[in-house]
Amino acid sequence: MKRYCIPATTDNRPYQQQIAASLVHSLGMDDAIDFCVQNGCDETLSVILKDERHFGETSTVTVN
Repeated sequence: MKRYCIPATTDNRPYQQQIAASLVHSLGMDDAIDFCVQNGCDETLSVILKDERHFGETSTVTVN
């Protein structure tokens, strides 16, 4: 599964943000973080943790 995790470079940062938003929306914050840790998606995890303010339980998931 690790082969599907693409490092967040300038070129694919929007992709990582979309993946992060989708995971948080589908799984919730805690399970999205667990998913990233278990599958080695370090760059997506860093997006989730950095942009955590965008993924609040009561707010709509947004992507910059």
